[in-house]
Amino acid sequence: MSKFRILIIDDDKRHLKTIKAVIDQIKSPKIEIVTQSDGLEAFKILQNEYNYNFILIDITLRQIDGLVLLRYLKENKNFIRSYIAILSTSNNPKDIEVARKNGADAYITKPINCSEESMKRLQNIVKLVKTKGYSKEFELYEL
Repeated sequence: MSKFRILIIDDDKRHLKTIKAVIDQIKSPKIEIVTQSDGLEAFKILQNEYNYNFILIDITLRQIDGLVLLRYLKENKNFIRSYIAILSTSNNPKDIEVARKNGADAYITKPINCSEESMKRLQNIVKLVKTKGYSKEFELYEL
């Protein structure tokens, strides 16, 4: 059986480390996590690697905007079955709507703290996406 591949793109290395650690706690050998802290490098990777099931993108990347990455992925037929979530510190309804209109499958608010409740929520999101796969319904999650 193939691995469930997750790509996490966040230029805040603390958030990147925390998200990866929380997902690692699911303890599934069938989950592979790839991280990238540089938006431009992530873009280059995504031009050659298409087999990600779940992609989490920070909306405010330094070298390339998270929404630009999101639009690229949604316009590229190679990612038609990838579940793509935007990560943001903003819970402003306008920001959420912009992400939805640009094709995000989900919007996840951060900061992702190390509270047990926050970690469980993130793990549940990953398990849900892993179980049900791609969904056409937009989802909003608060960590």
